[in-house]
Amino acid sequence: MKEQVLVTDQRYRGRYVAVDSFSKGKVVASGKVPEVVARRAEKKGVKSPVIIFVPGENLTHIY
Repeated sequence: MKEQVLVTDQRYRGRYVAVDSFSKGKVVASGKVPEVVARRAEKKGVKSPVIIFVPGENLTHIY
């Protein structure tokens, strides 16, 4: 399986982000609480946001 990096912007480190889809990967909301991030994305019209955690610097996050 090919590696896919959805979020490269360093300002999201240590936060949850909502992206509009796996293929586009446009960040539509971010925050510390995933439920809040999902609600924000849905309010912006994203019906099924993809919620991911962006690890902090020098932190490995395994799914």
